[in-house]
Amino acid sequence: MKTWPFLAGVVLAWANMAASQSLLSQPRAGSAIPAATTPNQGIVSAKGKSRTVFFVRGFEFAGNTAFTTQELANVLAAYKGKGLDADRLPEVAAKVAEVYRASGRWATASVAEEDVRAGVLTVRVAESAGVTRNDTDRLARLAAERLGDRRAGDRRLSKVGLWLSYGPTGFVQLGLTNAALDFGGPSLDVTALKGALYETGAATPLPAVLYAQAPAANDTPPVVAANQPRGVVRRIKFAGNSVVDDEALNKIAGPQQGKTLSLADLQILASQVTQHYHDLGYSLAQVVVPEQDLQSGDVTLRILEGRLGELSVAGNERYRESRIRQAFSQLRPGEPIRLQSLERGLLLLNETSGIQASSVLKAGKETGTTDIALNVVENNEPTGSWEVNNFGTRLSSRYRIAPSVVVPNVSGRGDSVGVRVVAGTNLSDLLFGDLTYTTPVRGDGTKVSAHVGGGRFEVGEEFALLGIKGRGLSWGLGVSRPLERSRMKSLTLEGGLEVDDSKQSLLGATTSDDRIRKLRVGLSLDEKHNNGRNFVSVSVQQGLGTLLGGMANDDPLSSRSFSFADDQFTKFSLDLTRVQRLNPRALVIGRLSGQYSTSSLVVGEQFCIGGADSVRGHPQSSYLGDDGFTLSLEARLSPLPESNEYHDRFQLALFADHGTVKTKRPGVGQSGSHSIFGVGFGVRANLPDDLNLRADLGFALGSEPISGGTAVPYIQLSRPF
Repeated sequence: MKTWPFLAGVVLAWANMAASQSLLSQPRAGSAIPAATTPNQGIVSAKGKSRTVFFVRGFEFAGNTAFTTQELANVLAAYKGKGLDADRLPEVAAKVAEVYRASGRWATASVAEEDVRAGVLTVRVAESAGVTRNDTDRLARLAAERLGDRRAGDRRLSKVGLWLSYGPTGFVQLGLTNAALDFGGPSLDVTALKGALYETGAATPLPAVLYAQAPAANDTPPVVAANQPRGVVRRIKFAGNSVVDDEALNKIAGPQQGKTLSLADLQILASQVTQHYHDLGYSLAQVVVPEQDLQSGDVTLRILEGRLGELSVAGNERYRESRIRQAFSQLRPGEPIRLQSLERGLLLLNETSGIQASSVLKAGKETGTTDIALNVVENNEPTGSWEVNNFGTRLSSRYRIAPSVVVPNVSGRGDSVGVRVVAGTNLSDLLFGDLTYTTPVRGDGTKVSAHVGGGRFEVGEEFALLGIKGRGLSWGLGVSRPLERSRMKSLTLEGGLEVDDSKQSLLGATTSDDRIRKLRVGLSLDEKHNNGRNFVSVSVQQGLGTLLGGMANDDPLSSRSFSFADDQFTKFSLDLTRVQRLNPRALVIGRLSGQYSTSSLVVGEQFCIGGADSVRGHPQSSYLGDDGFTLSLEARLSPLPESNEYHDRFQLALFADHGTVKTKRPGVGQSGSHSIFGVGFGVRANLPDDLNLRADLGFALGSEPISGGTAVPYIQLSRPF
């Protein structure tokens, strides 16, 4: 009997649990603190030298959103009502920047003499775009680990060949120093490194660029110097922009025209324009302020859009370079680089069997260009896994062994051959096998596949004398095409033809002979966000009737002939899983799986409930129906503290499951619907030698559970190789 257990992978998205310290919130950010309107400024002489001294009566702030004006004014309270030397203005700015730093944020601050009017001191703040120190620290640790240094807690990263610099736009630059080359660490895969940070739940996208230069002296954001020249800006012009027109950029810069601006103000404006480019996906773009006369009234911002210079490929042996370049067809020499396009190409290549690709960005030969060096590693070593479980049934081998092997890059074109076997402890009780071949047909990720499989089973125990046996043979053709690929989202279109023949006999006589021919079209989505991950799969299956040797309408040998089930059907299926990280030690998994059909179905196409991946506490495939659904909620908690290096290798689980099926034309004496419930607990453990253990104990709820009211254990032990 064919079953349809709900299957879904669980990939954890670590949440960023760094709690931001905050000051007391009172007035709205950006509001001004009232101050006296009489100017109070004088010249003080000391030992023949003159200096400017301001009497501070109040504070104003510009550009602050993370902290209110009152909060920042409280930090500077020690300066209020006192005289302040002009040469101490940078000290005031540094105090404000330190507030952000202490709370895990990054920002620059500046104060100029022109910003002190009537005793009111104005501090101009340029906040980072959501990048926190915890984010950058985590990125640093991950980068250090990828370079092979296990001293992840040591932030003196130049010693392991890596440094970080922080910009006011939140742009994080990764610098690969000469020390890294001497250290012998592998080249950094920018996309993979960014992906690793996303996996840990970073608060904001962090574009990363590799630079071969020495690290800065420290990682403290610079404080803009005071006493910078200022001028009335009548017009702001742009140079070097192509993907964003002047009209769009003027919407950002327009409000600044006609104002008196300093170089610091222009740098803040440049960072805002840079952020606009980053928001559009051009994360390598930078806007600079060339040297110019602010008194002229005309200001030019130069835009370096990060254009592609050369894209080089190295390391491939059998896999054709033309196929590799097809994966990066969205990147064209001379055009601005969207890191999403680079990321997409790397993901597509790494999804190709036996191919591992990484990239390094480096300065191009021409100013404003960036070269991309791709390194490809081919591998055709077989991989696989073995599994032992007790997910079977009492009547047909409760204990099962399921080995699988995949041989990648068989012919050098990124193809693969996979074999999977499911066998009972007695091969005559249960034996199924499947052989699959998959090959890419284009560099854009489109793949075609073919598979063939077959097997047999025999019912034992008290029914052994009846000689109930079954045999099956299936084959199919499939095609898949990625519609969207990024670290955060994967959307794939799938389709294919399936042929399933299954025959059952009793005392040597054939009792049913189902021959199904169907077309399937579906979409699958894998999406990460909000400290969690979604897995969604929807499909439509259409029976083809007598085409290709399918069974006749109302075939008397149908496994459900009394319900007039045959190969004329339309079936809709849905699988949905949500993994939600609550904190570093706890997560919740919700699952919904179901199907709806337009007519009665043969046994192999029906929906079943009960079993390890359905409703625990009930035997495998307790009930079947033409329509049905299962709903499951599972909570997992690591009992070990987060400081323990094994805290993520052992989890306790609590679960509750429900399933319902409905039959359109039940037989005589059969019920048209069944609903079952189950609850229980279990453990998940990653044991030494790569052993993975899943153990659950399920309890059936309800008046007449098939399990007889006893607890049902589920044990699964697996190991990759």
